[in-house]
Amino acid sequence: GERIRAEEERQLNILFANDSYEVNPLFSDQITSMAEFLKTYQSTSIEIRGYASKIGSSEYNLKLSKKRALRVEEELLANGINPNRVRIVGYGEEDLEHKGDDATAHALNRRVTATVVGLSEQVVEEWTIFTTLKK
Repeated sequence: GERIRAEEERQLNILFANDSYEVNPLFSDQITSMAEFLKTYQSTSIEIRGYASKIGSSEYNLKLSKKRALRVEEELLANGINPNRVRIVGYGEEDLEHKGDDATAHALNRRVTATVVGLSEQVVEEWTIFTTLKK
């Protein structure tokens, strides 16, 4: 089988309402799936990065982005992931994915992304946009 290189293949991308760090239930399956992947591949860890739109002060947005990342971490921990395998980073309004100043750009910038790092085990699954295939 193939090996996943560091920071490849398995990612989260969760969006948030304005001025909120509550995870929308629409994203629960993503978090559960990530937790299952982390349980399967014990050599991995995950870096969770929180972001905010540029509405509001930079200081407030930095705090909000960290709260968003922490909320996603809480959900992973509730799914049985060891906290030692999770790293949190808040970026606030730095590194905006969408530079526009309209409602859509702001909505897409209110996000948490997460990337699996450090996988050194054999991969036993492949993902397509349609399904999970056993190798």
